[in-house]
Amino acid sequence: MISNQFPPLPDEHIYSWIARLYRLSGYPSRSYFLKKYDGDFNDLYANAAFESAAFSIVRNSGTGEKQQNILWNNTAFPLWLISMPEQASYKLYNQFNLSELSDISHMNEQLLLGFSRNWHACSSCLKEDEEKYGMSYWHTEHQLPSVITCLKHNKILLKPTDGLKNLSRLTLPFLIDSWEPVIYRPASSISQWNNFILKVHQLSREDKSFSSRLRCQINDKIKIKSKYRKKRIDWCDEHTLSFETALGSSLLKHLFRTYSVNNKSGKPRVLASFLAPQGMVKLLRNPVYWLALAYWLKAELPILDKVFDDELSCQF
Repeated sequence: MISNQFPPLPDEHIYSWIARLYRLSGYPSRSYFLKKYDGDFNDLYANAAFESAAFSIVRNSGTGEKQQNILWNNTAFPLWLISMPEQASYKLYNQFNLSELSDISHMNEQLLLGFSRNWHACSSCLKEDEEKYGMSYWHTEHQLPSVITCLKHNKILLKPTDGLKNLSRLTLPFLIDSWEPVIYRPASSISQWNNFILKVHQLSREDKSFSSRLRCQINDKIKIKSKYRKKRIDWCDEHTLSFETALGSSLLKHLFRTYSVNNKSGKPRVLASFLAPQGMVKLLRNPVYWLALAYWLKAELPILDKVFDDELSCQF
């Protein structure tokens, strides 16, 4: 198989890999090339993880450890694990079985989140990849939700000027004519958050139990004991000021769209919408919700000691 001849490049996103394989295959059309895959390739989004197309690519890449390595190294999956219930994620990284992920999906929250959902690239990475591999590609770390810089080069990421949220046409970076920064002059709070996300993702890749243990410590700290929604909302409202103060206005606007638009229903209630939702929520929420809780409670979560002891620096 061509995927064995041309494995993913370092930090290459799984959808970039399939786009590159298509270019190398010589097939006359995308649809013809994708016939061997059984997933839905109409929606290929940058920082999503639980999509049938991704699982189809992983399934066709090999078996066992090879599948697990591609899922961990070439998707945002390690970060998304924090959104999974502890028992499910614990079972997954201890007894990896791709079929158990087929029924898991996440909410469509594009209208709720404030950060760019376009495909992102780093100008220095584009140049280096062209020189080393003859072709630039989409990096996994550049697509992490809410991230704004390249970890390697410490540069603000770029997005296509005309926008590119869906990679269904298997577009690679060298086909993009014009770029613009994902953000201009980010506030220090956003830069610090960016470093936090990159470090958490790095630790989640190195230690497959990290995200699950982080979620467990968050739950232990919050301890909303009541099953009644009204009492859970009261708890959230009581702690909202502390949450918002810890993150700050600029970061809240970067993460959650409700803080940057006119909210006719009153003050934003991100905590309540996440921790006390209306009705049963079976779909996973974006990991930025759990990570925002972790950032708020960071001084009280022992697992994050190493994150802030070895905090990354970022200059613009």
